[in-house]
Amino acid sequence: AHMGLGIENLVIATNENDIVARALNEGVYAPGRVHPSLSPAMDIQVASNFERALFEASDRDSTWLKGAMATFARDKRLPIPPSVLAKLRSRYAAAHCDDRQTLETIRTLRAETGRLIDPHTAVGLHAAHLMRPKPDIPVVVLATAHPAKFPNAVREATGVTPDLPPRLAEESAKRQEDDHEKRKQIFQIQRRLPRRRQQCPVAPEGRAGPRFDANPSVL
Repeated sequence: AHMGLGIENLVIATNENDIVARALNEGVYAPGRVHPSLSPAMDIQVASNFERALFEASDRDSTWLKGAMATFARDKRLPIPPSVLAKLRSRYAAAHCDDRQTLETIRTLRAETGRLIDPHTAVGLHAAHLMRPKPDIPVVVLATAHPAKFPNAVREATGVTPDLPPRLAEESAKRQEDDHEKRKQIFQIQRRLPRRRQQCPVAPEGRAGPRFDANPSVL
């Protein structure tokens, strides 16, 4: 609203690390255990920008916010006041998406449109489908990464390995060519170097040479 952009509301999409979704739906901001997921950039339990949302929802009450964040730091738990929670809910909807749903979203979109998306985008798309309150209002989902950055998850969902973007594919091919040329040059240099003949150690004059036992003991 401050920027003049006509958006009805924002959908907050989280994976199994759903602290923000729980905060909006339950009214308590409290971290849990971090769960590794197919969307690792979202594997957090304290959202760095949630403090800004609280600031706006409290009518920019910095005194309250400072005390609230101190409470959260001390108790690892922050009950959100009803007035603040109501304003948060008027601006945001929130849902979470587990790994199974992430893979299913990638698979379904591929089957229906032929398009590949990365796991983080899939989390957002899943939440958008769940939290669309008004079917007549368009929902915009922003892709957060190229699917080639997460080939294992995309391949698991669709059986397809995503291609690199053309520019990165060219850079990768050039890097491999350069590496091959460097290895070739090193091999040629090594071939030109004289080989040292291995010599048995010779004891200085007047000293006994190294002793080799016929039946050495095993240490």
